[in-house]
Amino acid sequence: LQSIVDLFGAHLGADHCYGSDLPAGPDGGAVVMMGEVKAATALNLARQRGLDLAACSAYGDHWEDRHLLHLVGHPVAVNPDRRLRRLALGRRWPVRRWA
Repeated sequence: LQSIVDLFGAHLGADHCYGSDLPAGPDGGAVVMMGEVKAATALNLARQRGLDLAACSAYGDHWEDRHLLHLVGHPVAVNPDRRLRRLALGRRWPVRRWA
């Protein structure tokens, strides 16, 4: 979520941080951005803002985050599920354990 990403970004001194906002769906519930939708959103944002994805980092914890992690130059698996951990190790992406 953007509010959490903002906190981490401030702590890390990042220039820009982008997270998900949860817009309301037709039934009033939150729409969760996952998988290919999250990756497409990041790609569109990068194009709009002129960002070089090879210079960007992304963090993911779930198998569905693989689409986003494949897009960036600095993917990091954080507390990954079993399948993402296996992928990250195979791709030599950093794997981090955060409490």
